[in-house]
Amino acid sequence: MLGWPVAVSGPDGITLEAHSPLLTARNVVSVDGDALVWATYVHSKSRRGRAVWAAAAPLHHLIIPFLLERAVRRAS
Repeated sequence: MLGWPVAVSGPDGITLEAHSPLLTARNVVSVDGDALVWATYVHSKSRRGRAVWAAAAPLHHLIIPFLLERAVRRAS
């Protein structure tokens, strides 16, 4: 993801992590054979952080599957 620093990288996965005054977000992507697992972890640092994630989460839950499916189509 553009602009997200790599926190951990290995042969079977990558962890991207972003920090802000309101929250910390971590996207962990791992590959196991033909399967790909994407997990997003968000740690809110304040009420405002929780409000920001509450507003962003529904869009995030739509966008990530769309982008993954698009990547699979392009790779095929």
